[in-house]
Amino acid sequence: MTPSSPQQFFSSAGDAPFTRLGLTEPETIASDLRKTSLCPEDTKTPEGRRLRSCVDIYAHDFAPGRTRIYVRSS
Repeated sequence: MTPSSPQQFFSSAGDAPFTRLGLTEPETIASDLRKTSLCPEDTKTPEGRRLRSCVDIYAHDFAPGRTRIYVRSS
């Protein structure tokens, strides 16, 4: 799937971007999901201070031996 522009996947109406890609939204997954977040004010490294917004990272074990990683900036 190749978008004609990055805006093709997002709309001002607040569409769920992972659903538009044919994936389950990570917040709706009920089991086998791990989450961590990184925020600029919480990091102590020079690289972390370059973050402009918080980043949520989800790991979903959706099949034996298969993990899907979701990354969302907020």
